[in-house]
Amino acid sequence: MIPKPKITVPRQFVQEWAVKCGVAFESVLPAIVGDTAAERLTIDQGHEAWPMPAPAARRIVMLCVESIPREKWPAWAAAVADTREPADKGIGDTIERKLASAGKAYKAMLAAVGAPCGCCSRQAELNRLYPYG
Repeated sequence: MIPKPKITVPRQFVQEWAVKCGVAFESVLPAIVGDTAAERLTIDQGHEAWPMPAPAARRIVMLCVESIPREKWPAWAAAVADTREPADKGIGDTIERKLASAGKAYKAMLAAVGAPCGCCSRQAELNRLYPYG
């Protein structure tokens, strides 16, 4: 088995993630293997106290990245932006709107096996990275 990597993120994101996962911040303390003076925590994703799988941890690392300037957007993001509507806040809203019917079927399939889809967090993450405003 490949060990899960350690990640370093701001303390605030760990606290918010614990709340989102429905656990107390104190319960994830055993997974914290490093603490810097700059309020950044190093997390051992393989520790049993860490309440999320590795893919979600990669998303939390992306939350630390600033919004990407429009002139540096990849071609796919620019293409999606061309189909935006006035109510869309960013790329995530446009993708959600375009894939709504397929998304409902995907969510239903995952719900049947008891797995979360992560759509809302992915949509928010894309809106933050590629905002229209």
